[in-house]
Amino acid sequence: MWLPVLFRFLVDSLATLGHRLAASGITSRMLSVIP
Repeated sequence: MWLPVLFRFLVDSLATLGHRLAASGITSRMLSVIP
């Protein structure tokens, strides 16, 4: 019965990783736009 917990942990980690990558991408894009 650990499947739902594992699935939720996987989704949560993927969401955190995606949010972090998006934030870093936006930050680098803003820094590249600003001279």
